[in-house]
Amino acid sequence: MNPQIPPVTARAPRTPAPAALAALVAMLVAAPATAAPDDALPVLTYARYEDAFNRGQIDTALEQFTDDAVVIAGPGCTAKAPCVGKAAIREGLFGPFVANRLGVKVRQLVWDGVELRTRVELTSDPLTKAGFGRIVGSDSIQFRDGKIASLVYRPDLQDGPTYRWMNPPERKP
Repeated sequence: MNPQIPPVTARAPRTPAPAALAALVAMLVAAPATAAPDDALPVLTYARYEDAFNRGQIDTALEQFTDDAVVIAGPGCTAKAPCVGKAAIREGLFGPFVANRLGVKVRQLVWDGVELRTRVELTSDPLTKAGFGRIVGSDSIQFRDGKIASLVYRPDLQDGPTYRWMNPPERKP
């Protein structure tokens, strides 16, 4: 474990995790009746990941990823320098997000049998301190052997608060 990452077990969840997991399962139940039983596994893996993340259970969240997973999300895992592998994901994604008390609410799920696309709402201490209640974006997730193989977050720049957060006004000297 990296000593620079604060312990996460004492972190209070930002959202009621059982309610969030129940909402994800409800979205799955609303899936088309033609879905095969195996189609549920990726959605449940993602639900376990988000639930564990919101509870501050980083080891459980990391268990949902393949050993060579690729993540592009947040300032620590960028398109130019993605986080590859669980150690990089722990440090580049979870470390900063735990330190800033990031909370995630899943607002929409779409599973096409290959890729899971979600719409998510994010809250954090820096957002709150800057006067933003939340920002929104989407995750594109691909799976291999029932685990997350890649996760790419894209902010929704059509959303006013998200755009303003991502494009702060220039400060004049």
